[in-house]
Amino acid sequence: MKTLKYCIIICVLFLAAELPAKNYIVLLDSGSLVCCQPDRQGKIIGDGNMGEMYLMLGELEDWYMVQLFTNECRYVPKKLADVIPEEQVFVQFKLPESELQRKALFENILKAREKAEVDAQDQENEEQLKNFLEDRYILKIFQENNIHPALFSDLVKEAELKHWN
Repeated sequence: MKTLKYCIIICVLFLAAELPAKNYIVLLDSGSLVCCQPDRQGKIIGDGNMGEMYLMLGELEDWYMVQLFTNECRYVPKKLADVIPEEQVFVQFKLPESELQRKALFENILKAREKAEVDAQDQENEEQLKNFLEDRYILKIFQENNIHPALFSDLVKEAELKHWN
C-alpha cells in the first residue's frame, strides 16, 4: 500500500512538472493599446489601463500576443508591457468576493455578446466584426469593474459550473 501511495505522489509531481507555466503581461502605462493585429495602424480593441493583466499566448519581435474574451489572439506593444510568470501573480489578482457581483458581471458579459452580435449583423466580415466588438465591449466591462481581463476564464468556468447562462 505504501508503494502505491509513493507511486501516486511521484506521478502527480511528474505531471505537475510537465504542465507549462502560464505567463501574464501587465500594462506599464494607461493608454496602452490592445490591437487586433501587430500594427498600431489597424483596429484597436481599446486602451488598456496601467496594471491590467492579460494572459500571454506568445510574442513577436515588438508585440506580446494576448488572449481576450473571444479567444482570438490580440496584441499589445512590448514597450508598454512586462511579462509576469504565473507564480509571481499578486494576491489581489482575483474576481470580486461576492457571488452576486460575479453573477451580475457575467450577465453584463452576456448582454455585451448579444450587443456585439446585433451591431455586427449584416455587416461586411460579420463574424470578424462581431469578435472585435465583443472583445471591445467586454474589455470595457472589466475596466469599469477594475477586474483584470486575464480572469475572464475563471468567471466563465464558475458561470458554467453554477449554470448562470
